[in-house]
Amino acid sequence: MSGYSDAAFTNTSNTLDVNQIRNEKMKNKIFEKMQQKPLGYLFDKNYRTILLLFFTLVIIDYKIFSNFYPMMKKIDT
Repeated sequence: MSGYSDAAFTNTSNTLDVNQIRNEKMKNKIFEKMQQKPLGYLFDKNYRTILLLFFTLVIIDYKIFSNFYPMMKKIDT
């Protein structure tokens, strides 16, 4: 018998199981979500938010300091 005729009687265990492939893909996605992203990724992703928070805090601190500075000068005199 030639190799071609033997190929017709292959074992059916070599067939792909769609559910198994789907489960493996889901496991891979869940595992990727569980892995921590590097800090550079987080900084690049939230760059605008970080800048907005930073400048908001600077403005709030400046307003607080500008309100208390005249009071501190009056205590000295």
